Amino acid sequence: MNALDDNGQEELFQGGTRLVTYQDESELLERIDWYLRHGRERERVAAEGRREAVARHTYRHRVESILAEAEKQKRTTVAVSTTSSEKDRSYYDFDRPDVLALIPSEARSVLDIGCGSGRLGELLKRRQPARVVGIELDPGAAQRAAARLDDVRRMNLEEDVADFAAGQFDCVVCADVLEHLRHPERLLEKIREWLAPDGCLVSSIPNIRHHSVLTSLLAGNFTYEPAGLLDETHLRFFTRREIEKLLFRAGFEIQELKSVAGPGDEELINAARQGEVRAGRLSIRGLDPSDAAEFHTYQFLVRATPRRSNVTVR
Repeated sequence: MNALDDNGQEELFQGGTRLVTYQDESELLERIDWYLRHGRERERVAAEGRREAVARHTYRHRVESILAEAEKQKRTTVAVSTTSSEKDRSYYDFDRPDVLALIPSEARSVLDIGCGSGRLGELLKRRQPARVVGIELDPGAAQRAAARLDDVRRMNLEEDVADFAAGQFDCVVCADVLEHLRHPERLLEKIREWLAPDGCLVSSIPNIRHHSVLTSLLAGNFTYEPAGLLDETHLRFFTRREIEKLLFRAGFEIQELKSVAGPGDEELINAARQGEVRAGRLSIRGLDPSDAAEFHTYQFLVRATPRRSNVTVR
């Protein structure tokens, strides 16, 4: 490949490590001859280039970058009457079949905290007979959810008081909610009271240990975005271990914890199974495979039940 350093090539692929460049025809022929005679080095460069492409330069990465930039441009060029903390309508409009799969099929009374526009609850009601109550702070999303769910309350659970009865719900859903709260443990303690004795909590929580965040930190960046792992409205950040500690302290016992791979991470999971993780120029080896897999986990899906002892640990 022709050297394109002036066009930012080094920002994408490091020359000599992930790709090989040449300046003119003579150098091109020399490089071809050398790499034909050094097969191991040729394969190493090819493997490094492929690994970097899968980790950072797939079509999905490019589309996400374009969408993120478009969102930034829209915010700076379009006059809006909403506050800076309010989100685009599409932010609240996900049906989340992965979360639905963790909700027990026998649940008949479900509370969806942070229900958005009610798409998840709508999907649940199609799957089984259930009364779904939603809580949503955004007024527009709450209005749309009211057309889909049985009852929707617009409230901030860190400031407002919910008058739900003890044991009222078979399942409480917190899909991408806990990371937006100053004190998520307080909400979890309320949820434990609202759950029936055999009820469960279903939650999805982003993983700050994902290799994309680590790569950004190594480059000196911790840049908030309109959505994603560094969503500008996230107040708390979690790893798998911190999720386990949070739920234990709030009186819950985890029944199921699933990892959801990040964009493009499917190709990197095989290396993680060998205990190896790559984040930019950093390579970490000798990890336990389950620990290595966490670097490729975009978020965790959790189903938990109240501990029988009903004791909160501080």
